[in-house]
Amino acid sequence: MASSRVFLTRELPPAAMVALRAGCDLTVNPHDRPLTTPELVKAATGMDGLLCLLTDRIDAEVLDIQGYARIDAFVRVRQSGAVEVIVIEVNSLPGMTPATCIFHQTALAGYTPYQFVDRILEFGKARAERVALGA
Repeated sequence: MASSRVFLTRELPPAAMVALRAGCDLTVNPHDRPLTTPELVKAATGMDGLLCLLTDRIDAEVLDIQGYARIDAFVRVRQSGAVEVIVIEVNSLPGMTPATCIFHQTALAGYTPYQFVDRILEFGKARAERVALGA
């Protein structure tokens, strides 16, 4: 079985690099700077994983997500006011039970659960039509 292809946005300390190389097919950013969004999108294309640093800007374009997703993350606000966000995973379609917090959040925006699901479906349908037309 082939090992996972992972893109690393910046060189890490030697011990970490040895461990990463032992566990995956690692590609490392050759530049000693954070990559721009287009550079990062290009570098991450075809990879199984992306390992980035706090200085990297990771957004929906880099993750290639549109519409609805749940992003599990840890957020730490330091005494200095600096904010640290560690993304754990992106769920393209997480579970939707009555206890799911997304329904509580959408209710605050004025949507019923059915209206919210309908918006997701309409977005997906419109996106599929754009893709089919090559737009």
